[in-house]
Amino acid sequence: MRRYFRLLYFLAKNNLAREFEFRSYLVIRWLTDLIWVALQLILIVVFFSFSPQILGWNRYEIFMFTGLFRVIKGVFDTFARRNIHYLPENINRGDLDYALTRPVNSLFLMSFRYHALGETSSVVSGFIIFIWAFSQLGSGIGLIQIVSLLVLIITGVIILYCLVLGFAILSFFTTRLTALSSYYEVLSNTLRFPTDIYHRYHPLLDVILLPLVFAVTFPTKIFLNRLPAAFLFLQILAAAITLFLVYRFWHFALRHYSSASS
Repeated sequence: MRRYFRLLYFLAKNNLAREFEFRSYLVIRWLTDLIWVALQLILIVVFFSFSPQILGWNRYEIFMFTGLFRVIKGVFDTFARRNIHYLPENINRGDLDYALTRPVNSLFLMSFRYHALGETSSVVSGFIIFIWAFSQLGSGIGLIQIVSLLVLIITGVIILYCLVLGFAILSFFTTRLTALSSYYEVLSNTLRFPTDIYHRYHPLLDVILLPLVFAVTFPTKIFLNRLPAAFLFLQILAAAITLFLVYRFWHFALRHYSSASS
């Protein structure tokens, strides 16, 4: 485990050096994100100007949800999204050989080799929104809450990572997987709102959206004590099971991979 943390550190260091060669892009990316988050917050204020609560959520709880969503999505976008996005292309071109011939776990290398540090703006703005909204609720934060928040963020990122990676792995069995970007767009737009809003449309949606509940909605509710403390262990269990299943799916798919040299 320590070996992989060191490897991730060196990968981050190399990516940081590469990103700073294009400083103007980082500045533009951060400014664009600030404009986008401002529009999101304005939209929330407009919605709650008509009602103090929407489906049991008040204004500051939705602010917290939005902040946590941005943190979880931002961490995933920073460290893994670019790699998973190019996974189908790497499989079709035989570039996966590079990872398979290295003395490290192939899934780790294919997931975290390249970083998009411009996406860290989402993480920073998300934390600021979350902390500010939590303070407006008049609740204090202690060591237990901080540890719980870190656990909830990590498990949320793991579940989002598995939901995207699981779909990308299908490219092992298809000639070309072109719907990955569209799938992620739909997934992120769905996670942008509490899954409570979907329950009213059709009971079947409760089953379909069950994995998505653990990504952002459950973590927010657990932190707000709207769910029993036992749900924190359920959240950890859900992340562990999801990661295990996707990891097994990855190794199953590798048996169907034909390298460029074969």
